[in-house]
Amino acid sequence: MRCIIACNRQLPIRYYPLHQLYFTRGIHCPKEISLPFFVNVELDGSNYSLLLEYLKEINGQYIQCDFQVYSDDSYIISFLQQHIPKVHVQGKVLMIEF
Repeated sequence: MRCIIACNRQLPIRYYPLHQLYFTRGIHCPKEISLPFFVNVELDGSNYSLLLEYLKEINGQYIQCDFQVYSDDSYIISFLQQHIPKVHVQGKVLMIEF
């Protein structure tokens, strides 16, 4: 499973090999994403809580932070919608405001 997280701030690269979750530097971004910094997320399994922790950690480092999550997997989108209060969906893009 793969998704892309974009942000208006720099995003760190993270590797969680035990959970089969990898945040790698993004190379190609779909045209639906409008924020300048992004990472590719490789997720093999159902460790969606780590994905949520990553977003909250980045949000805690900055005063103002906007995110966009692009995914073909509707379960990732619905999971984030359930756990983050300010979410707007446009097609395959989830816009997050903390």
